[in-house]
Amino acid sequence: MLAAAAAAEWDRPAPEELIMAWDCQRWNTLPEPGGLLDQPAGLVQRMNIALNIFDSYESRLRAIMSDVDMQKWSEDNPRAWKIVGRIERVRFDQRKGAL
Repeated sequence: MLAAAAAAEWDRPAPEELIMAWDCQRWNTLPEPGGLLDQPAGLVQRMNIALNIFDSYESRLRAIMSDVDMQKWSEDNPRAWKIVGRIERVRFDQRKGAL
């Protein structure tokens, strides 16, 4: 899911789950034929997670570019703030582990 954040933040290639989520939104369809329960196990959840991460980072970046106070943004967007915080914690832990 770090790839979804990197796609939003640094314009890196989007992960497959994020691309599929965008396609599903665009075409108003599911990735595989059938209903929701006919999808591969965990796929819809991974797509939603990737989309939520990307959208949270996009929202944060728009706020930064518009000089919105981050305290206000975090209060107005508590879910996005929580998602960004979790991803940043994972990034921090990875960097710490690499030392």
